[in-house]
Amino acid sequence: MKNNYLKLLLSGLLLVLAFPPFPFPFLIWIAGVPLLEVLFSISSEPLPSTAPGKWNLLLRTISFQPLWKKGWKTNLVKGIKPYKMAFRYSYFTFFIWNLGACYWLALTAWHVPTDEAFSSFLAGLVAVLLNPLFMSIPILIWAMLFPRLPIWLKGICLIVFWIGFEFLHYNWDLSWSWLTLGNSFTNFPEFLQYAEFTGVLGVSLWILVLNAFAYSVWVGIKSRRVKGLSIIAFLLIACLPLGLNYWILDANREVFQSSASMNVRVIQPNIDPYVKFDHDGLEAQLTGFYQLADAPGADTIDLVVLPETAIPEAVWTHEISTSELFKGFWTLVAKYPQLSILTGFTELRQFDSPDVSSASRPFDNGYYDYCNSAVIIGSSQFRTHQKGWLVPMVERIPFLDQLSFLKDYNIDIGGGLGSYGKSDSAKALFTRKGVPVGVLICYESAFGNYAREYPLLGASLLTVITNDGWWGRSSGYIQHAGLSVLRAIENRRCVARSANTGISLFVDEKGYRYKEVEWGIAKAIDKKLPLFTHITFYAQYGDYIGKIAVMIGLLFWVLGILKRRNK
Repeated sequence: MKNNYLKLLLSGLLLVLAFPPFPFPFLIWIAGVPLLEVLFSISSEPLPSTAPGKWNLLLRTISFQPLWKKGWKTNLVKGIKPYKMAFRYSYFTFFIWNLGACYWLALTAWHVPTDEAFSSFLAGLVAVLLNPLFMSIPILIWAMLFPRLPIWLKGICLIVFWIGFEFLHYNWDLSWSWLTLGNSFTNFPEFLQYAEFTGVLGVSLWILVLNAFAYSVWVGIKSRRVKGLSIIAFLLIACLPLGLNYWILDANREVFQSSASMNVRVIQPNIDPYVKFDHDGLEAQLTGFYQLADAPGADTIDLVVLPETAIPEAVWTHEISTSELFKGFWTLVAKYPQLSILTGFTELRQFDSPDVSSASRPFDNGYYDYCNSAVIIGSSQFRTHQKGWLVPMVERIPFLDQLSFLKDYNIDIGGGLGSYGKSDSAKALFTRKGVPVGVLICYESAFGNYAREYPLLGASLLTVITNDGWWGRSSGYIQHAGLSVLRAIENRRCVARSANTGISLFVDEKGYRYKEVEWGIAKAIDKKLPLFTHITFYAQYGDYIGKIAVMIGLLFWVLGILKRRNK
């Protein structure tokens, strides 16, 4: 039993080390091997018949073992069924993974007032405890339905269930898909180029297949019957992305033929997010923006990109052209005839019916909502874009569309009140010259299937605007910056990323990063970016791998249920 937990701990630690900021993504090729060894041996493992020691008692308790059935005290002593042990073991591994990679979610508690600290810490803790629970569900179903299949078929079923889980986890209100397996390689774009065809789920599939072959090699080593074919297959699959690059990265391919170019300036103002919403410092903040935007070379810049909520006070949509908060930006675009300015701000939208937004609030004779939005000043087609994927609990209560009475019960760290309103779909913004631009606001950059909508809307450039300072100098802002690499490759679009503080940078259409501005530095960076119009296979068809996995998984599930009934 103790040896099992050491193996599970090893899997968890390998998964942590495979994700940024650690430069060891290749560890994820074998990270699942200790976990698989435990899972595949569960059916033959004897159940404990005596009271467990204090250590095992603690491990069983934090793995929810007492919650499985009545008489939990007896259950703790006598043990549980194999498929329930699979849940317990996988939860332990995934808890270590989430804790080690996403510990920073609880760090807001150290920055907010004392009366808000507990709720902020609790929100981060709940995410670290709840996400492993979701991750363990496909393992539980797999172990419950397929206890006695041949090992190779059990492996296929497990891969299908996991890919299906990653897909479904992206598509509901409690989504926290930060630890999608494919996100581990964002610092090594050489291994991600085929994401143009598969999206990040294709990378996850590649990693899972490698773990299956690594486990096969390990079983052979233990039995002293290691097969050279397994080792060769593992190495070939590991190097397959590099081999495919000889064709994928051919400069003559249509996806790499640019239609035009644009001079872009990205601004990182380096403002503490915990003070930026104080009215007293507003004038100094705006002055800093103007100075960086109007720095030498501004007469050659087509687009200036400012971060999320660069305008820290809420503005009514119809007052953007007259608000004092935007006055300096309008002055700049009047000074430079070619210039457009993309900025984030908190938008107040007014409407007549409460049905327009599930986050609506009464106002005079109508209703309004708050939105985390973006707008391009000087646009040829004026419109605003509202953030469509909101951080659960932080920006919006999950399932608010179905349970609207919950809208006043969120943990606010973004300057608004209650849950934010959101956009139902992506919406391209236009520069002064009529160039459509895709805007991903903070958390939206984690969703490849959402980002791909922008090329379909004609966007030839992607931007990411974010406020990564909430969690201090932790792993969070580094991991977040890496997601722009995947979005660039999936869509073959350049990405201009502006962070309030964190990492501002440019990413080219092949996923390579340029002119990075590190944490704690206020700076403007300029780059001439090519504009692309070709629609990639992934942009056209989205997460088809996830949909296929869900369909096959449902088929396996039905067959498994029928088999259990027959038995």
